[in-house]
Amino acid sequence: MLIEAVLNTGDSEQRQIVISNNGDEDLTYSVEVEVTGEPEQDARGRSLRGTDRANGPRRDNPGDLLGQFNGINQNGVYCSAGGWDTDNEVMWVTNSNNEVAAYSFDDDYENIEEVFTFRTNNWTIFNTWAQGVIYTTADWQQVIYRWDQEGNQLDQFRINFPNFDISADSENGWFFIMQTDNNAIHVYELDGEGGIGEQIGLINNHSQFHNNNNNGYGFVWVPEHIGNGGPLWYNVAGNGVYQVDVDVDEWVCVENDEAVHFNAGLNDYFDGVGHDAHNIWAAGSQQANIRIYDDGVAELRWVEIVPPEGMVQPNSEMDLDVVLNATDLIEGRYEAEVTFLSNDPATPEVPVIVVINVTGVPLFDLENEPIPQPLEGWVDLVLPDTYIDDDIGILTLSVVNGGTRDLEINEVFIAFTTEGRLVGAGMVHDGRCGLAVWGDDEFTKDAVDGLLESEAYTLKIWDADREVELNMMVKGIKQGAGLVYETDALTILDLTVDPGIPDDYYLAQNYPNPFNAVTHIAFGLPEASKVSIKVYDVTGRQVATLIEGERKAGHHLAVWSGQNIASGLYLVRMEATGFKSVRKVMLVK
Repeated sequence: MLIEAVLNTGDSEQRQIVISNNGDEDLTYSVEVEVTGEPEQDARGRSLRGTDRANGPRRDNPGDLLGQFNGINQNGVYCSAGGWDTDNEVMWVTNSNNEVAAYSFDDDYENIEEVFTFRTNNWTIFNTWAQGVIYTTADWQQVIYRWDQEGNQLDQFRINFPNFDISADSENGWFFIMQTDNNAIHVYELDGEGGIGEQIGLINNHSQFHNNNNNGYGFVWVPEHIGNGGPLWYNVAGNGVYQVDVDVDEWVCVENDEAVHFNAGLNDYFDGVGHDAHNIWAAGSQQANIRIYDDGVAELRWVEIVPPEGMVQPNSEMDLDVVLNATDLIEGRYEAEVTFLSNDPATPEVPVIVVINVTGVPLFDLENEPIPQPLEGWVDLVLPDTYIDDDIGILTLSVVNGGTRDLEINEVFIAFTTEGRLVGAGMVHDGRCGLAVWGDDEFTKDAVDGLLESEAYTLKIWDADREVELNMMVKGIKQGAGLVYETDALTILDLTVDPGIPDDYYLAQNYPNPFNAVTHIAFGLPEASKVSIKVYDVTGRQVATLIEGERKAGHHLAVWSGQNIASGLYLVRMEATGFKSVRKVMLVK
């Protein structure tokens, strides 16, 4: 079964799946989601932890304390939260009293429970988990110990240097060991069953990315953060947790402007950090609790099944919602395999492939910015041939692109009276705009050619590409009276664009045209409508369906990828409520 959708960044869509129980007993089901392809991440195959957590809160404030609890840690006892167990969805924690425990938790870290526990026979400090095995280390020894979750020691692995913290990447089959005397991190292969194989790399330049301060032995590797701030998180005692990016081809640390740093209250060399695939765990010897901090990386949650588990009575059925959410997604193709697990002995697993093709869009926003001095050379003021004396007001605006596609600025900001008279204009320069709004000239007695004191006015933006005016909305007033004229005043506003609702249906010409890979087709709906947009060749054969289903009123964008289509002339046909339109597009390879 395949579910496929085309969405713009920021849009969402809901589909439906029906589960039927034709048997004589209750049918129970649960859902697992595995991301199998994302833009620039196709080889990573990241797994989400199930859709009950896959659409949890979207956090992106590094260092925010999200939760804390009392576990096996004690004040004065070394402790490390290191191993995220993807099989059992628990975090493994160890301490120097030889205790090992695993904790389950909910989305908000409010209900945290100890679910596994056992004791080791050595001075255990650090731990990690990979491929069904728990690994522990002891201070300054040259041994890695391997355990199962019941506390049975499987074996031990000897190395030729003293070691401290360890970490692992199950998906890529990598194991990391920190050398005690120089803080270098050795990289080994895993054999697929939790065994440690040959050394394949050495990371020995990370110090320069945490202030050349090696006062700490705790680190964790997070594969999901490769290129996204960095996969290596390193604790410097008393100085905070640092995110470091690593080139995994050369095993060298590299600059990354997205890397973050925050204080997690870890003040000892032996304090350890962990990561639960979403956020940082911190445990140490000087605080009697375990804490979870926001790692600052916004997790992408683009597919959700609601409800993610349930029960269907005999001879009945249940409707499930498949929610596809393109919020914050960059442009590209996203694929996931959703597996429905049930107690049906004949079909215990049913896979469903989910695909969304995302078109990145710019998100236009305006924020206030104090006007710099001098004004000359910073803004371009476009004023008509009108005498201006002292009766003038100044607006300062900053343009912000909060979207996932380049925002091309070629628009003019225009101020109008409520009756529609032009009273000011300005163009964007270096992402900013200063806008002069003029008042009425007292010397022109026979006409009102500007704004009167305390008169309201409006702001619009002219979109030259689409040849339409868009209204501006005030989000906040930082200085002044808002969109009310004051003589010789400086007004500073937070504004955003209101794209509004088009007056009529439209299907715009695609851009670019001709194209050789992907093209975009804008369309508009004056009311919520069922929309169909399909592509045909010149013989009338349908070659693609771009849009099929209900859409809300407003401006929309469809995307067509012609990668597997022959060059030639094609027709894009749109049908909506009482509306039909056709555009010719040219694919050239």
